[in-house]
Amino acid sequence: MIASKFGQFLLSFFITLLPLAFLASGYKSADECPVKEFNGKCFERNDGNGTEYENWCYQYASTSMNYDQMKPSLILVASSTADVIAAVRFARAKRVNVAVRSGGHQFSGASSASRKNIQLDVSQAFRNVSAGDFAVSEPNGNNGSVAVRVGISFTLLEFFLMMTEKGLFVPAGICGNVHLGGHAQTGGYGVAIRAFGLFADHVLAFDIITADGEALRVERDSNDRHKRDLYYAVLGGSPGNFGVLTHITLQAHRDNDHPNSRAFHAAYTYTYASARNALGLLPEVSELGQDYDLVFTLVSGNQSMPDNLSVPVPPILIVYAQWSNIGGPSQQFDANATDWFKGIEAAFERGGSVRVSGYPRLMEWNVTTPLSQMHLKWTFPAIREYAMPYEKRLYISNWDSAELQKRGWSDWMADQLNKFVVARNEDQQQNQRAASFEMVSQQQNAGGAASAFYRNGLRTDRDGRNLTAFSWRDMTVAGTFDAFFNTTANPKAHQSVLDWHDDTMKGAFGPGGGHFSDLTPENVPKLLLESYGDRRMGNVWHQYHTKAQYDRLLAIKRAVDPAPTVFTPNNFSVGVPAGEPDLAPDSPWLPVAAFPVTARLIRESGLAAVDLYFVGWMLEGQQNAINKTETVRGQRKMAKEKQQKQ
Repeated sequence: MIASKFGQFLLSFFITLLPLAFLASGYKSADECPVKEFNGKCFERNDGNGTEYENWCYQYASTSMNYDQMKPSLILVASSTADVIAAVRFARAKRVNVAVRSGGHQFSGASSASRKNIQLDVSQAFRNVSAGDFAVSEPNGNNGSVAVRVGISFTLLEFFLMMTEKGLFVPAGICGNVHLGGHAQTGGYGVAIRAFGLFADHVLAFDIITADGEALRVERDSNDRHKRDLYYAVLGGSPGNFGVLTHITLQAHRDNDHPNSRAFHAAYTYTYASARNALGLLPEVSELGQDYDLVFTLVSGNQSMPDNLSVPVPPILIVYAQWSNIGGPSQQFDANATDWFKGIEAAFERGGSVRVSGYPRLMEWNVTTPLSQMHLKWTFPAIREYAMPYEKRLYISNWDSAELQKRGWSDWMADQLNKFVVARNEDQQQNQRAASFEMVSQQQNAGGAASAFYRNGLRTDRDGRNLTAFSWRDMTVAGTFDAFFNTTANPKAHQSVLDWHDDTMKGAFGPGGGHFSDLTPENVPKLLLESYGDRRMGNVWHQYHTKAQYDRLLAIKRAVDPAPTVFTPNNFSVGVPAGEPDLAPDSPWLPVAAFPVTARLIRESGLAAVDLYFVGWMLEGQQNAINKTETVRGQRKMAKEKQQKQ
């Protein structure tokens, strides 16, 4: 199958991207773990386990936030629902807090813990296909919807591989190593956001362990008002604040219902003119029909190209363009859609860009592509973009196309990105694959009256209240600016990144002259998926929620996790009062006793070496997990073929 060949390519390609550095596990046995009846892996901060604690402690945010805030007293790697219940009940009895991690991609480090608190890792617990952690309920009749129950421990890449095999899809993001648990709770913003909305918009139900250690199934249309509140809070309130997800049930779409769908996915060499031309197409997307989605990504130095290149890799622009055939079989791919795709190609041609040959996920718009395969090929399979520390920002606007054009958003955005590219190119040394600072920046338009993202935000429950807590559904353009730096290669790299961010923020926001908003930076809307700056919720709740939303979340938090709370042990949590800002330090303090490997790597090779080492360790775990999934799928296929022969 095409999907399985592509999946094999993704796996083999990224397993060889970085050297592996896996260490054998030496965790406590079940009878030694302080949490009785816990059968998973158990690591204590001060138990002399060596590097195993450190390996499981690592987060995406480890090298960019404060290590001391990501140093849990106890790490519990759950293997089952019973383990989760045991961990939660232990925490309540001991009056300590639990931070829940499915993939560890919270960019501010809020999926970790410190002091006497517990890190509950659920990345391994709910990913057994043969045990029912991926199950499809066939529709009743031709018009029935398909329900998929899936464990939250799968990565997006694994989920897409399984869904493609079934000819099914659910819209979601493009970061392949993000796990479903955190993804659902932060929304799941992806390429097809105008066509189908958020990943979380498709959650029909979820299974959750609450602060009292009870297992609940919460359905979207529950008769129980308490459960309707919990549904609202979990989906958009703040990840891990209201309980531990174990499974989600999703409403899936079928490829066969959208047989004429088209996609264009290609990489072009970067030119300033092409960037201006391409970004000039984005504001008008909000005026188009629901079928149309468009994303542009700048990769300043492309580490995701094949690793056998011996010359510096230039900046590239990647296009994600989708026409979803919302109208089904009777809706034809017409001249308007044809002209739209041609216009995208022309933007790069006029700008002097050329196609990058050998791009592994190429999709041409002049042939149909099943939507499930689109989602698979949109996916970036690596664990992180660059093995370096980072400074990330996400800016959003709710202006319509006319206002964006009046403000000169496209030209200004192209100018800012070009400043980074020019500085980066001057910094890159001959024959180096990366400069000392790099960027992945994604620009997208999610809005308009026809957008499913906007319209899904209008849905209410039987009480007439918002169905979910996701904010800012009137968003149009959004830009992510993920800048990475290596101060070992260049001591000024971090400051260069900060200077660029400061300059960009000044142009993005401010009364009368902003290109994203006229609000001041401390009042602009933010999204949970990419938090930055002060993470003390009492200071910044108004940037993530409206007052009505946050008041409701506070009431639900008090009801489902009353004091002393179980979830979550950091300041990025619903109910934390205003106070001293919780900011990422300039130089994160490193407790050497808890992080001996990290300390040695920084001392000998610099901060970027930490990410390089741990990404290698995680890649081996990723390989083992995908191999196990492939084995189960192969066994099921053989059993099915045997049954058919009989």
